[in-house]
Amino acid sequence: MEPAARDFCEKLARGLLIANSAVGETAERAETWTGSPEVAGWTKEARMSQLTPVQEEESGSRESTPKAVGAQVEGNQTEGSTKSIPETEGAQVNQTEGSTKSIPDLHAFVALPLERRMEIIIKRSWARTEREIEHLSDGEKKRCFIADYQKRFFVEMATPGTWVFTEHVDECFRGLLELKKAYPYIVRGDVAMMDSVFPMIVMGAFIEGGPTNVPETILVYTRGEIDDWPSTPWDKAAFILVPYCFNGHWVLARIVPEAKKLVILDSDHSVDSNCKIILQEVTPLARMMPHILVAMGVQTDTNTQWTISRPKNFPKQSLSGECGVYAIAAATFTLADRDVYTLNDAIVADFRKFFTCCLWDQSWLLD
Repeated sequence: MEPAARDFCEKLARGLLIANSAVGETAERAETWTGSPEVAGWTKEARMSQLTPVQEEESGSRESTPKAVGAQVEGNQTEGSTKSIPETEGAQVNQTEGSTKSIPDLHAFVALPLERRMEIIIKRSWARTEREIEHLSDGEKKRCFIADYQKRFFVEMATPGTWVFTEHVDECFRGLLELKKAYPYIVRGDVAMMDSVFPMIVMGAFIEGGPTNVPETILVYTRGEIDDWPSTPWDKAAFILVPYCFNGHWVLARIVPEAKKLVILDSDHSVDSNCKIILQEVTPLARMMPHILVAMGVQTDTNTQWTISRPKNFPKQSLSGECGVYAIAAATFTLADRDVYTLNDAIVADFRKFFTCCLWDQSWLLD
């Protein structure tokens, strides 16, 4: 072999050895997260030094930060209440190159906001859910469900402009409790949620014994001790959400204990233009609030005044029959730390689809 050719072969061999050695070192340094993908829209394997989103993910999405301490006063949400998720194009984890140190909260880092998750669920399931609901005959029940609901239940939930009833609101609220448990990194944990029975219990106790009458039937709710309704105890709540229905009209009472306020989120003021009926419905709870909190050991003074307000700037529905879905949507936005005053008909229409899909599939997993 010619000397020049021999020299070339020796250099090539040395180069291959160096390259193979480098690949081996890189493989040893690399660490991959291969756990269950908790977030829809992200690849199952993510390099620890860089997370790679799939094509569906939007750049510049924002994720709210739940406040661990203190209440958030109605309408006083500042820009600082949200934090940015890193840009999806080459989102970098803050660690040195080659580091194998694990991310403390990987799920929170890659968490998609609730709105994006809803969009994915609707895109994936809505058309199929509509078809399957139509395949039920009138009066036929959907089996293997929390409760065996008939076709009517799902049609009412799915159809815009159709009234929703107590069972719809309660099942949607129950689903929101499941979301709280499954997704603590996108849903606030300091929000207590009551069902539609709770205001009736309060009214009965108030009529029977006045504001100081706080029976155990109320306290099991406020302490979060009902087995099939695992709500946040009131002593740990920044918000308390109570759905009210009068004359077939739904509103959401959003209680802020720290500010001693009951804010009525009402999407149709024409039902009770002078607020007379709402005051009749909500005043018992407002007058009992200090006595409930004293009975729970949260405060020692019952001589406190609680205010009731109905903001004029809460969005108004365009379609009749949407009040219940607006109440459900406002509860969801509160949990997701979103501004309830940004709701509109289009968002509420998406909530109808989203909750219909979740109720039909008996699944509140957003992945």
